[in-house]
Amino acid sequence: MINIFKFLIVLTFIYSLNAGAQTPIPRMDLNQFRGVLLAERDVKIEGSQYIDETFLSAKISVIGDQVVDVRYNVVRDEMEFKRDDLVYQMYKTDSLTVSFVKENKTYKVFDYTLKGKEYKGFLIVNSTNENVNFLMKEVIRLVPFKSAINSYSQDVPTHYKKDKNIYLLQINNTIVEMPNSKKNLVKLFPSHSTKIEEFLKANKTDFDKEDSVLMLVNFLNTL
Repeated sequence: MINIFKFLIVLTFIYSLNAGAQTPIPRMDLNQFRGVLLAERDVKIEGSQYIDETFLSAKISVIGDQVVDVRYNVVRDEMEFKRDDLVYQMYKTDSLTVSFVKENKTYKVFDYTLKGKEYKGFLIVNSTNENVNFLMKEVIRLVPFKSAINSYSQDVPTHYKKDKNIYLLQINNTIVEMPNSKKNLVKLFPSHSTKIEEFLKANKTDFDKEDSVLMLVNFLNTL
């Protein structure tokens, strides 16, 4: 009876090892950067899931100064890299940073909530201040097929379309969507309402313009 019991324990242990082996485990070091190998995907839908489909030189935080060919799939929120003519998807490890060399554009993995839904994905880092930072989520949406409304118009095929970027604020360790009005912004910094209102008026801050928001965020760090 005891031998049978020991045998069952061994079987359970072996099964647990095999089950764990089925889950991809990131093995990232300076010598070889690993990820999930991607198969070729169906590209029948018009438009693109990428801002730029070209693989561009980038540095990745977990492998130091080595340069890797990378591109970002906006729709799938996947950072892809090429090695030996094969395309891989990076693991979304906490705080993973991808910096495109010539484009001066940096993405970082964050946990955040948007429209009540939780995400773990890549956001563009537009500032590196101590308290308040400007983050940005690129958006490409799938536009469904639309039939022609009359004989003078044509069907609109299903296609991908670049949409407006989503602006976010990182206040200490909390990420919130960028307020779209003075009233909502002041609610985030109630003790500095007067100074903020004066800044917005003096600089004619436009909550829809990237440069204007960046200037505002840099100001918020001085409060």
